[in-house]
Amino acid sequence: MNSPKTLIFVPTYNERDNAPELLKQILALGLDADVLFLDDNSPDGTGQLLRELAEIENAHVSPKRKTFFNKIKDLFHAEESP
Repeated sequence: MNSPKTLIFVPTYNERDNAPELLKQILALGLDADVLFLDDNSPDGTGQLLRELAEIENAHVSPKRKTFFNKIKDLFHAEESP
């Protein structure tokens, strides 16, 4: 039986200057975890920056609140896939 994986959930709003360093620090912990950033349409471009970072790092970005639960559901279904 696989042990459950940890999800680190980070809500953001206007955190363009802070989010990259936070992601770097989280990943440096070396945890077996997914990182999910949920940006609420920040006008400072946080969502776009996070989408770019997600392509490089093991992070998931949900740019709108209404997609949050769909993103969580996708993560759980991905874990179930062989």
